[in-house]
Amino acid sequence: MLKRNLPKQSLYCFIIAVLLVPIMIFTPFLPTTTVSAVEAGEFVKAKQIAAGGRVSLALKTDGTFAAWGADYYGQTNIPAGLSGVVDIAVGSYHSLALKSDGTVVAWGGYAGADWGQTDVPADLTDVIAIDTYGSHSLALKSNGTVVGWGNNDWGQINPPSGLTDVVAIATAGTHSLALRSNGTVVAWGNNNYGQTNVPTDLTDVVAIAAGSNHSLALKSDGTVVGWGYNYFGQINPPSGLTDVVAVTAGSYFSLALKSDGTVVGWGMNQNGQIRIPFGLQGVVAIDTAGDHTLALKSDGTVVAWGWNDDGQTEVPGGLLQSLEMTGPDGNKIPFVFDSDQYAYTIAIDSDITSVEVRGVPEEAGYADIYINGIKQTSEQGTVVPIIGQTAHISVEHAPYLLANQMYNINVVREADKTDLISLIEQAQDRLETTVEGNSPGQYPSSARTALSQEIIAMEALVSDRLALEADVEQGLVDLQGALDTYNLSVVLDQERPVITLLGANPMRIEAGSSFTDPGAVAQDAQDGDLTDSITVTGSVYTDQIADYSLEYKVSDHAGNTASVVRSVYVKDTNAPVITLRGDSQVSLYEGEAFTDTGATAFDSFEGDLTEEILVSGDVDTDVPGTYTMTYNVQDSSGNVAAEVSRTVTVKSKPSTGGPASSPDQDTTHTLLNASSLRSIELSAGTMSPSFSPWIKKYTVTVDAEVNALRIRPAAYGPSKITVNGETIEEGWSKLIQLGNESSTEITITVNSYDGHTSTYTLAVDKKGEESEPSVNNPFNEAEKPINFADMAGHWAEHDIAEAVKAGFITGFEDKSFRPNQPVTRSQFVTMLVRALDMKGSGNSASYRDVDLIPVWALEATGAALEAGIAGGYPDGSFRPNASITRAEMAVMAARAMNLPIIEDETVIFLDAIEIPFWAKPYVSAAAKQGLINGRGGSTFVPNELMTRAEAAIILLRMRSGGNIS
Repeated sequence: MLKRNLPKQSLYCFIIAVLLVPIMIFTPFLPTTTVSAVEAGEFVKAKQIAAGGRVSLALKTDGTFAAWGADYYGQTNIPAGLSGVVDIAVGSYHSLALKSDGTVVAWGGYAGADWGQTDVPADLTDVIAIDTYGSHSLALKSNGTVVGWGNNDWGQINPPSGLTDVVAIATAGTHSLALRSNGTVVAWGNNNYGQTNVPTDLTDVVAIAAGSNHSLALKSDGTVVGWGYNYFGQINPPSGLTDVVAVTAGSYFSLALKSDGTVVGWGMNQNGQIRIPFGLQGVVAIDTAGDHTLALKSDGTVVAWGWNDDGQTEVPGGLLQSLEMTGPDGNKIPFVFDSDQYAYTIAIDSDITSVEVRGVPEEAGYADIYINGIKQTSEQGTVVPIIGQTAHISVEHAPYLLANQMYNINVVREADKTDLISLIEQAQDRLETTVEGNSPGQYPSSARTALSQEIIAMEALVSDRLALEADVEQGLVDLQGALDTYNLSVVLDQERPVITLLGANPMRIEAGSSFTDPGAVAQDAQDGDLTDSITVTGSVYTDQIADYSLEYKVSDHAGNTASVVRSVYVKDTNAPVITLRGDSQVSLYEGEAFTDTGATAFDSFEGDLTEEILVSGDVDTDVPGTYTMTYNVQDSSGNVAAEVSRTVTVKSKPSTGGPASSPDQDTTHTLLNASSLRSIELSAGTMSPSFSPWIKKYTVTVDAEVNALRIRPAAYGPSKITVNGETIEEGWSKLIQLGNESSTEITITVNSYDGHTSTYTLAVDKKGEESEPSVNNPFNEAEKPINFADMAGHWAEHDIAEAVKAGFITGFEDKSFRPNQPVTRSQFVTMLVRALDMKGSGNSASYRDVDLIPVWALEATGAALEAGIAGGYPDGSFRPNASITRAEMAVMAARAMNLPIIEDETVIFLDAIEIPFWAKPYVSAAAKQGLINGRGGSTFVPNELMTRAEAAIILLRMRSGGNIS
């Protein structure tokens, strides 16, 4: 419970005067206990709050109380005549009040569980603070000592012998706390959960609070420390919580009041006790008990939340129930009041000189009513004089504990309409004595209609009691003008007006475009320009191919009419446009599968015509040669699109020995699409051949002891990926159980958004005792053979021998080098640091996944991080065991060589579009320096994995400064 984290400011000064305790350093964290917005009794508001088990109390600025919630034990029955109260507290069964003379008054109590919590010691005086929570009470005296009474099953009312210099106290169900002037905390009572085990190093405390089985302390630096029961995290304030000025503790939760007037809660939330009301701010004090909380705002209003079985969070005050207005004769003035409507306009008779206004609050005894700023004290209401034609009346409903509501009433005295009524009669007589027609001396129907409509409008103005004098005067002007216009409308001629079309006639409009009517002008010999009187009938819909007509009509004052028709033809003359999906030039080897990626067709009017495309031509992948596929389409208007074609070259299969001057795979394959895999990550083993989007079958070799393999495939575009028939989300992995089987097959199926399907197969074989060096350390100091069994005739044989001699890479215990095996990020960084003889602190702690970095790679990874070579991923991880791509390798190599980086520089490789934007300038710089070349000489394949052979060669080039050999 909060009580009392620090005494009230007035009591606090009294403590300093009596004890001469130098604790002014705590002043910035003292909670405000008076409401600055409520000055000199302007409104009755709350100035202090207290929360009990099922009860809420508020001490008001007029010295009286407000109580709500349960009253099973009389704890809301305020003793008659109780006054001069400066502090209040509520427990489970009773309530306390501290008077200004230093004495304590108690009431309530539960006959079935009477522990004497209301038996205030007869000689208790000079009290400056009180607190209670469950069934015992505490008082702090001006001499810095503590007195307790009530339930003492756990010794909770017996402060430690010799306890003095106390400046604040707090109680809970069965334990008590005291804050001493030196900023330390003393605790006694029940310690089943360590709630009285004050941390030994706790100092600089400025406020304390006690919950059911936990304790809180607020330090002078605005931070919170907790101890005791922590099943719901009630002693662990949110990370980074500072600027706290007050704390309070409930049953199994805690709250903190910050200096900016906001509240933060943590712990149990079963009854919403830490669900702070949205937008709550301006709080100057908080208190809680059990499972509900009260907050006192700077304007003197109270907010409550949490457990509400007995209405303890239903702050009284309500709304304005009714508002009545009567005249001097005692008759009610027609007026419908709605508490949700805050502005009204009311008409009164012209002879009324005053009105009586009376407001009735919804909850009598919890609110005041103010009429024009004056408090309503009479049940008959307040008399307001009405001077002039209008008057303003304000009615303010001022609940003691809730925000005020202001209602504004404009009273309007009815205007004098005698002259307007007389003019209406003249206009009506004029209509009745004239003849409608188009002959000379007659009056056109349009003129008569206009005058008739003006008469109707003026009659409505006469009936409007809220009309002002100015409205009536303007009505006189308008009606007189209408009457004058009517008199001038007499027919003088019968000559038709002339309409002239603007723009072309007919007009031809492209389908799907916008159409703007050029309009027309009209001229009459008598009336002059009638352009503004032209009416147009007919419509043009540019989204529908058709012939349309627009008719323009106009009439003069004599009723003479003219008309002209414009023809508008909506046609579609634009041909559709065909766009190939993928490349127009596709190359693949004989026997490989070819999937036509198709094309799209769009028409500016009909939209997507992809389904209407006619495809001709075929590709026989078993016969080398050049094939052409053509795509044609036309729209429903017969507009034919320009033909588009794709050339497919089927090449003869390459020899099995592989190219002498390039790594594993030739990347001139069939076009990639969204059904192609971009990568396959494995938790263990080696995959042969190295992954390529075009290779569909692989062998994965794992150690004999591996019983499960986690696989994470990633596609090039939005696709549905299934592993062994089970769908996985993009970026997720699938765990495959291997068991004791020596061979397992894994099938990966990719279905793309455009209907393409690709299937990849992995045959997993368990090997015997043969294994790589410990934790894949490429620098295991086992035997370092130069003549590896699997390097004879390999294109990188000579360079790998040089790299092994240089000491930054070695082979495996089985006398193999495995040149085509992918390299992990940890392995490459370690090889790079050793190859360039880089030094560093070896600190890799800034990576989020530092625990996954192998021990042998920690020092090198730290050195690379310090040198700015390996920055990691945007999520803060390094991903040490992921295979490194050729794009990532180029970035690290360029950074390690400190090569000049030029943004937006053209990349020389044919597949530059596939190089990630963040890697392009580094790939360009590394290629210019002679550190890298492509696979096959013209493509870089940035997303393929780098092999051990490639790593050895790149690092040799870096040691020599470049120079591709």
